[in-house]
Amino acid sequence: MQTHVQLAQVAALVRLKCVCLYGGASKDDQRALIQRGCDIIVATPGRLKDFMSDGTVDLAGSRFVVLDEADRMLDKGFEDDIKHILDCCPPREQRQTLMFTATWPQSVQALAATFMVDPVKITIGSGGKETENGAVELQANARITQKVEVVDQKDKEFRLLQILKHHQQGNHKMDRILVFCLYK
Repeated sequence: MQTHVQLAQVAALVRLKCVCLYGGASKDDQRALIQRGCDIIVATPGRLKDFMSDGTVDLAGSRFVVLDEADRMLDKGFEDDIKHILDCCPPREQRQTLMFTATWPQSVQALAATFMVDPVKITIGSGGKETENGAVELQANARITQKVEVVDQKDKEFRLLQILKHHQQGNHKMDRILVFCLYK
C-alpha cells in the first residue's frame, strides 16, 4: 500500500515502526510483524477487524486515528466496519481523528459528526456548492484543466508520454502537471 511505503520512510527517521495489514497477504506474516512491536498500523478495515477479533490488535490505547479516502471506504460498504473500529478506540475526546476525503457527501459529514469533536473542514480549491440534499459538491479550481481520454490498456503508457511531452514543449516547459491514478 502506497500510504504505508511513504509513512514507513518518515516513521523510520524518528524510530517508529510501521506495519501494513491488508487482505490477500499472509495473516501469519502480518501477525509476526505486529508481535515484534509497532507504533503505527496502516490497514484495510476488514483485515484490521480480523486482527482485532483474534486479540492480535488492541486499539484501546490509540491516540491518533486517520481515515484516508473515507468517502471511498463508505462507498464500498465499510461503514459498519469503520464504526466498529472507532468504537474500539478511546472516546473521541481522548484521541485525534483525521479524515481525508475527495468528496464531502452526507455520509462522510455524518461520520465526522459522530466520531470527531468539533471537526474542522479544510478545502483545497473552491469550497463548492451545496446540493438540494445538503451535500457539498466540490469543484476544481477554475485554473485547472481536466481532460479525460479513453484509451486501450496497451496504449495507456504511450499516450500518457505523448501528452506529457506535448505539454512540456516551447513556452510550456515550466508548466506543472499532476497525474492521478488508481494504482502505481
